[in-house]
Amino acid sequence: MKPTPGRNRRTWLQGLVGSAVPLVLCLVPASAAASTVDPSIEITDSTSGICDNSGGTLNPQIPTLLTYSSLSSDEAEMSVEGVGVVATGQEDLPFFPVVEDSGTYGFVPSAYSVTPGTEVTVTITTYNGSGLTGGVSYVSTIVFDCDTGEIVSLVSGAPEVPTMGYLAIVLLAAFLGLAGALSLRRGARVKAR
Repeated sequence: MKPTPGRNRRTWLQGLVGSAVPLVLCLVPASAAASTVDPSIEITDSTSGICDNSGGTLNPQIPTLLTYSSLSSDEAEMSVEGVGVVATGQEDLPFFPVVEDSGTYGFVPSAYSVTPGTEVTVTITTYNGSGLTGGVSYVSTIVFDCDTGEIVSLVSGAPEVPTMGYLAIVLLAAFLGLAGALSLRRGARVKAR
């Protein structure tokens, strides 16, 4: 018996539908530790005593953890509640590899003066390429008290990759199964003629 082109297509479609169902069952969301994201600059702590910069002489240093193995870049912003953005920065990271190196990110903010208890927000965004290219690899944001350095919020991580929800995946698998069944049925009707 000679194989027909229609039969080969059905076999291919059956294989596709048959392999889609186990694939759906194997998808599990995963998260990665900061040191495994390359490149990344993770804020690890706050600084204190930066409520009064009326003379414009403060140079706050924010403790960080660096991880990168190739040329990358970062963009940083420091804002003070009630004042707005007081400092920004952008730099290309050197080409030599660094894995889990503790350091600090320095800011030279414009003059401001606020009362103790005012919140300071620092965000550092790491990019995959030089000159803020290649897409965002990692974002780290801290909110802390300008006087005591008490951390209000510290959030770090790789940006989420848009994916289908569980229900959408189940519906896609059902659609593929239905399409496969209809294709087999149509092929059987054509063969019977």
